[in-house]
Amino acid sequence: MTLEEIISSRKLLICVGSGGVGKTTTSAAIALHAALSGRRTLVLTIDPARRLATALGLSQLDNEERRVPPEHLQKAGLPADAELYAAMLDTGRSLDALLSRVAKDEALQKRISENNIYKQLSHAIAGSQEYVAMERLYDIMEEGRYELVVLDTPPTKNALDFLTAPNRLVSFLDETVVQWFLKQAESNGLGGFIIQKSGNLVFKLLGVLTGGDFIKDLIDFFQAFKYLYIGFRDRADKVNKLLREEDTVFFLITSPEANVLDEAAFFHDKLLEFGMPLKALVVNRAYQIIKDCPLCSEDVETLMRQDTIRQISSQSGADEKLMKSTLEKLLNLRRVAKQFNENTRKNIDSLKNRLHKAEFMACIPLFSEEVYDLEGLARMNSYLFTSSAGECKATV
Repeated sequence: MTLEEIISSRKLLICVGSGGVGKTTTSAAIALHAALSGRRTLVLTIDPARRLATALGLSQLDNEERRVPPEHLQKAGLPADAELYAAMLDTGRSLDALLSRVAKDEALQKRISENNIYKQLSHAIAGSQEYVAMERLYDIMEEGRYELVVLDTPPTKNALDFLTAPNRLVSFLDETVVQWFLKQAESNGLGGFIIQKSGNLVFKLLGVLTGGDFIKDLIDFFQAFKYLYIGFRDRADKVNKLLREEDTVFFLITSPEANVLDEAAFFHDKLLEFGMPLKALVVNRAYQIIKDCPLCSEDVETLMRQDTIRQISSQSGADEKLMKSTLEKLLNLRRVAKQFNENTRKNIDSLKNRLHKAEFMACIPLFSEEVYDLEGLARMNSYLFTSSAGECKATV
């Protein structure tokens, strides 16, 4: 399968991997290709770095979806009518955004948001911020304004938190203590139970430590929250389903360093465990391009022969000693690059054997300059979307 075939029928592409492996730029490059192919595309990032905004010619990235200006595309020699948008998912937002979606009744929403217990829980519930970001993604997908959404996730550990946030929120809601409070609230017996127990030493101590309004806030919170429980569960189930649909595909982005490849293998196993469809592996900085150096392509012994050096020196007028020294340095660079390519080739082959579920693999070389603009993204795509991309050969 080619990369084009994999993404052409998908609506959501999620790029995962370690930090510092080019995940953000790869996400942007794939999104650019889809937009140039005529698909209305949105690339979303959770990384607050300015790299993506700069690469796309945007002054900033925030929660607002912004279109890449046609003049920037045109300046880069690309079709100006390509519809490419970018935005940043804000994981720092509180549960208020989620509450506004679940609580349709404004009075109920206000009652809960002003409750002191809720204010504390909004910061304490594990995964709440990641879940709010995932909710935002879900809303974008439900609105259907884009033919493809490319999501750039945080580094491995945080990405796992992000992808498992719906399950963790549901687990919290299903905890015995929460269920007990909800059951008491549903039967309207919570207030009476707590008031009845308030004569106990524990509740007296609790009242002293927390203030007189604590019991009242606790009762009010769970009585109001019982109306939202089904809404929270329903939304979490839908988000979980979104991550496992046929229209969703995961790309694992990595680099050839051994420790990074180990982390990539770990993430691959986790995706399988979660039942999430990994389709492609992209290795950035996979090899150094050295075939374009004329001297480097020659046989080492032939180049270093004294009569060859003398002949070239005679023809060019260059100093023989200086020329020999220069050749030695060039040839040494070639040996180093060749050794680097051989080592990374072994690492990549080892990873391919471990990542048996990836249907496609592509290698992008180590460029002489950092990818920081649309031209650089287009250059990455010349390696991703070619007939030979899947061969992943380190050219020496």
